[in-house]
Amino acid sequence: EARLSEAGVFKKIVDGMREMVTETNLDCTEHGMTLQFMDSSHVALVSLQLYARAFQHYSCTTNVTMGLNLNNLGKFQIANNDDILTLQYKDGDFLDLLFEGLNSVSDFQVKLMDIDSEQLGI
Repeated sequence: EARLSEAGVFKKIVDGMREMVTETNLDCTEHGMTLQFMDSSHVALVSLQLYARAFQHYSCTTNVTMGLNLNNLGKFQIANNDDILTLQYKDGDFLDLLFEGLNSVSDFQVKLMDIDSEQLGI
């Protein structure tokens, strides 16, 4: 489970990545979240690390890799930038996204994928 006090940060990260790639693995450990991918033309390598301290709340007791379709994540533009976003994974095939605003609460599930990828040394 990870909680961001501003959903706008997550939206900007997803928007920036989905311009280069549609699918990627998000690796979660007790120290935070990481992802790495190359664009389709193999010109750019993106390596993102979100440390646990970057979140308002972060808890990960078991290492997990979640295959995400970034176009599906980008569909949640209805959330306001100042909404609180909670990402929650419970051993299964879905990632839950909970957006909490002043006047609304929205809950979504994103189906996870099995994506073959390898980590590159930087």
